[in-house]
Amino acid sequence: MKKTIFVSVMLVVCMWISALWAEVPGTVSDPAGQALEKNPATADAVLAGDDKADPVDKETSPQKSTVAKKPPVSGINFGDPYIMSLDGTVSVAKATVFTIRAVGGVSGVARSEYRIDGGQWTAYEPFTIAAEGAHLIEYRSVDNGGNVEQIRSLPVYVDLAPPVTTLFVGAKKIEAGSPFLITRSSTITLTATDDFTGVDAIEYRIDGGPWRAYAPFTVSAKGGHTIGFRSRDKVGNLEDEKTVTAGSDKIPPKTVISVGGLQYAEAMGPLYATAGTPFILTVAESISGVSRTEYSIDEGPWTAYAPFIIEREGAHRIAYRSIDRAANVETAHIISVTVDSTPPQTMLYGADQELESGGSLAGDKELNFTLRASDKMSPLKGTEYRVNDGPWTPYAPFGFTDEGEYRIQYRSTDSAGNMETAHSFTAIVDKTPPVSEITIDLPKRDVDGVTHINGTTTLMPKASDNLAGVDKMEYRIVGKGDERYTTPFSIQTRGEYRIEYQAVDKVGNLEPAKTLVVVVDDTLPAVDTPDGKPVEEVDGVKKHIFKFDEKSALAATAGVGVAPAPAVAVAAQSAKDGAVPLKWSPNDQVLSDDFAAERKDPAVNRDEPGSYGARSASLRVGGAGARSDTLSTLEYVTFGFINIVLILGVMLL
Repeated sequence: MKKTIFVSVMLVVCMWISALWAEVPGTVSDPAGQALEKNPATADAVLAGDDKADPVDKETSPQKSTVAKKPPVSGINFGDPYIMSLDGTVSVAKATVFTIRAVGGVSGVARSEYRIDGGQWTAYEPFTIAAEGAHLIEYRSVDNGGNVEQIRSLPVYVDLAPPVTTLFVGAKKIEAGSPFLITRSSTITLTATDDFTGVDAIEYRIDGGPWRAYAPFTVSAKGGHTIGFRSRDKVGNLEDEKTVTAGSDKIPPKTVISVGGLQYAEAMGPLYATAGTPFILTVAESISGVSRTEYSIDEGPWTAYAPFIIEREGAHRIAYRSIDRAANVETAHIISVTVDSTPPQTMLYGADQELESGGSLAGDKELNFTLRASDKMSPLKGTEYRVNDGPWTPYAPFGFTDEGEYRIQYRSTDSAGNMETAHSFTAIVDKTPPVSEITIDLPKRDVDGVTHINGTTTLMPKASDNLAGVDKMEYRIVGKGDERYTTPFSIQTRGEYRIEYQAVDKVGNLEPAKTLVVVVDDTLPAVDTPDGKPVEEVDGVKKHIFKFDEKSALAATAGVGVAPAPAVAVAAQSAKDGAVPLKWSPNDQVLSDDFAAERKDPAVNRDEPGSYGARSASLRVGGAGARSDTLSTLEYVTFGFINIVLILGVMLL
């Protein structure tokens, strides 16, 4: 019995210890359960709210209301011009104004409103309708008691189209703008149509005279006459004037000339054209029809017309005319034209000098520019410029004050239409001095903020400037005279030296002088460290030098070192000097600093710190918190105790 109790107790103790090892720290709460937890206070608040929902205001209840509910009455008025059809539709013009007036209502009219074609209701004020076609105006009013009038409506038609008038000579229709033959017995009639409100009046005039109410009429057959005519509809839309030319068969044609697509008129003054400008002749009027049109250049022979150009530069005379089918010869027209195929030339000026296209100008303050253009044959039409590919701007003097680089383009055009190829120029405003430095090559080392070098170290002066560019950089060794230098240098004599240096850019911005202190020490070892810092410390971390196949490498006293493989790590410093020994590692493995170097002695197989051998070591892989492949002391003791307890228990049984 005692044995059984002892075994049971031992088993319980073992299970308890096993449970301690298997226990996972922390607990998991049940968020779902927590979400289901009720809040009585909140529930009461909701219930209280429900009890008070939808209150009834007994004071404003309809049963207690004493305000009359008779709404106002509205009416709509429309001004001139308008016309009302038999079906009640009102036809109006774009200018017709609509007004609404409301009366009645015990409490007085609060507002009136309207909408068009079912749109949004709009607070009333006199209005018009601009869109042509049929529309429905709806309107209503509201009194101060809130009584809303039943919606009223008015259909309207907005007529914006004027009538169309046609001229006839006898039964022949004459197109507007066309000439026609008449006799003393020729009767001229006009007809007009309007698809909406109808024609209200037709009128005509002769040779620009006063307008007359239409009735069939005749004109004299002597000479030519211009007849104008038009109509008006019933809402005031007036047709634009149309004209025709009437005359006998004794009237010659009339020819006009266009230069480069623009019809010439004497008021235009001198004509200018390029070698590619087309000249076009058009017969504007001819009673009996055109037989032919012809032209002559510089009093040469008459040539049957086709569009033509004049290639030779200089002044020229062009004569042109037409002949109709009744052999009426038009009196020749003569114009002078200058052919110019050479574009203007534009020059840029700045800093009191002429600036070459494609060049640049830099300054340390405001830069101002002007343009001057010239043309040998035709007057200038205009000069323009733009900056940094922006829009072209008509020329006026311009400048720049803000620091930066500016690309200026400029060009001119003459009256003949010749456009100059755009020129380009760069302006630079630079107010910032350059930045200089002296870089120090290896060998070097930094000791307490001072760079130590030896006689083989090269010091390289450098400078940069983002805008105007560096003009020069110079240095001098303080205490060695005022002579200044610009080229790379080295110092052979031991000692401490103070070097003063500065740079100036191409517009004279001078950098403040800088100084550099170096110590020349011929005992400095020529160690090729990556950044020239002392081998004892790099970036604040203690480092030590090792040799991998006679090549320098750095290893940290804390962290890892990388050994190129195959290679044997040989300490450059002994262990007593604080060197961190590394073991040989194939395949570029990362070696932790907690490995001691090994040496395999043929006579005595032992390991000593600071000695080196060829046996490889296992690496412990993993970061912080990773479980080790070996057991700790506590683990050994615990599992040993469990085994002893189990053995004693079995023996007692």
